Amino acid sequence: MRICGVILAGGIGKRFGGDIPKQFQNLNGKPVIEYSLERLSAYCNKIVLVSHRDWISKSKDVIKKGLNVTIVEGGETRQISVYNGLRELSKELWDVVIIHDGVRPLFSRETVERGIRMASLKGAAIPVLPVRESLLAAINGRIRRYINRENMYSIQTPQFFKFNLIWKAHQKALKKKRFDFTDDSRLFEIIRMPVDIMEGDLKNIKITTPLDLIICSKILQEDSNERK
Repeated sequence: MRICGVILAGGIGKRFGGDIPKQFQNLNGKPVIEYSLERLSAYCNKIVLVSHRDWISKSKDVIKKGLNVTIVEGGETRQISVYNGLRELSKELWDVVIIHDGVRPLFSRETVERGIRMASLKGAAIPVLPVRESLLAAINGRIRRYINRENMYSIQTPQFFKFNLIWKAHQKALKKKRFDFTDDSRLFEIIRMPVDIMEGDLKNIKITTPLDLIICSKILQEDSNERK
């Protein structure tokens, strides 16, 4: 099976703060993005790293020798950035593509292996976690309605797709001038195909704030101590 990957690293870290984007922040001795590159390289024949144009040089610096990684420039939205990555990969034939946010460094081997199996059999699979807190909708600072959290889930990455299907969905969205998709699984609505969900991982944290970086550091330390 030929497997490829798209890692999104195009953010500039406005919410995180600091002088460098969060994907380049130091996490226990190496940049955050390096964890995703190393972990996915164990499964992918090729990875496309999607970078903001101002940080392409820095992106090149974090790619270790021996990894088959190509860098492309990101777009104005997440959807366009993924499209740019898939377009680069479309020059070759692939069975499954793994699409991942580069600021989620702690995804597990089990998640990847399960996702690849499910996508190859069913077309698409994404990891999710059940929503544990109460939900509400508010407008102008006032509660409008409460939302039943039963059957509600939060979405994680990496996500797994048959390459030909997600590429077709992105191309169709572009033709329809639809650029409002914030998650790749939603593009399957355009080609009218279902997406299967699988159990996510509480440790698979998305680094958005400095506190998230601290939590990830602690998890890595604990995991390292357990292996000793």
